[in-house]
Amino acid sequence: MQSAEKVKKAESSVKKFMRRLVFGSIAFAIFRLVLEGGALWLVLLIVGAQFQVFKELVNVRYEKYKRDKIGQMADVPLFRTLQWFWFLTAMFYTYGDWLKKFAMKTASMQWMSEYLHWHQFLVFILFSIAFIMSIITIRPKSLKYQVGHLSWTVVSIVIVVAQMIQAPFMCHSGTFWFFFPAFLVINNDCWAYACGMLAGKRFISRPFLALSPNKTWEGFIGATIITLVIGWYSADVFSDRMEFICPTQIIGQVPVECEVNEIFHRRTVALWPITQNFGLPAEIVAKPIQIHAILMALVASLVAPFGGFMASAIKRANGVKDFASIIPGHGGFTDRLDCQMLMSLYVWTHYTTMVMSYVPLRDRLVNEFTQLNDEDRSYVLTQLVGLHN
Repeated sequence: MQSAEKVKKAESSVKKFMRRLVFGSIAFAIFRLVLEGGALWLVLLIVGAQFQVFKELVNVRYEKYKRDKIGQMADVPLFRTLQWFWFLTAMFYTYGDWLKKFAMKTASMQWMSEYLHWHQFLVFILFSIAFIMSIITIRPKSLKYQVGHLSWTVVSIVIVVAQMIQAPFMCHSGTFWFFFPAFLVINNDCWAYACGMLAGKRFISRPFLALSPNKTWEGFIGATIITLVIGWYSADVFSDRMEFICPTQIIGQVPVECEVNEIFHRRTVALWPITQNFGLPAEIVAKPIQIHAILMALVASLVAPFGGFMASAIKRANGVKDFASIIPGHGGFTDRLDCQMLMSLYVWTHYTTMVMSYVPLRDRLVNEFTQLNDEDRSYVLTQLVGLHN
């Protein structure tokens, strides 16, 4: 009898895995199709995903509010309206700021800079409205509840918007810098599930994390090793495509050629001196991006999953299994993107620290000068000659 139950449970696990695999593959195929359209379509996909994730968080909170309202008589005016107003203000700041900086560096978009000059002022107006409305709608009988609700809203915006604040910048720096980290996170999640299902609690019986009782040490360790291997070889393959690694100069245009960054060229790469203590060579022939890929794979395996653990904590606190059921076998967008958002924040940090070199002020001025039209160049040269004389 007990053996029959184990077989039934194993069959159920395989069925769940196959369902996740099929619909996960479909979702990834859609993602790849959007990627072929270039950075603009990728950014639009990200914006749509952020709206859906925030909607799921709002819905989870609202369902709990309806239960609490009966038990605590908590009357919160503009419950969802203010949440959305805060979110839209944050999104307006994020994408307006990126667009303004992009326009200032692109000659064909200089005309837009004049209008975007008012962006921060408009953001402050929207922020002030949201802040004032959040205060004047507080009721003494539900003071504690509403302060907690405001804290929930702020944390939700940090999760959905702040972590992705540099996503449009990374997409236009080369879609590789958004696609490849996302690819690593997807692989890590899939292999953690597979390794956990095949070998979970067979070697290490100690629970991995109380927040996620289904997670196992075997799944975590196995997925880390596999993700490192996949990261090393796939970085070599993906970095051969110019449309992936070239930055976008004009919004809506897919780059076909550029001056390729040296990290994408195969050459002799010196390893860290400590590797020699483990019998490894001091240098290898590879693309430097493969070294970067190892670091990103480590973060995708050791840090990004904690975005998922935080999502698990939110679900358990609100008594739900999944944030939604929009993706069969996977739940909602939040269930799939919880790790991706944290990974996006790291990739921007990695790119600006380890890939972008420091540019002296004089070189930055020369670069910006080349973006000017002929009339503006003549004006600047006249002013410089005047200063020199």
